[in-house]
Amino acid sequence: MIFELVMQIVFSSFFIIVTLIGIVKALKKLTDEQKKQPIKIMFSLCGVVSLLLFILGITIFDNFVLSDIGIALLLLV
Repeated sequence: MIFELVMQIVFSSFFIIVTLIGIVKALKKLTDEQKKQPIKIMFSLCGVVSLLLFILGITIFDNFVLSDIGIALLLLV
């Protein structure tokens, strides 16, 4: 029981760190024109955020509503 919780926390922490690195790289790739339009920034980060919601919804929270929101965001992109 404790081991499973520790593994979930370690996996999720690793995944969150990798996701934050991906978000920073995606923001660096934006041109100056795209940075002036916040809607384009939201759509460029939508894929990363939806994947984060999906994984965290399944692993840590055991909440399928959260993972469904992640899937829906991914389908919107």
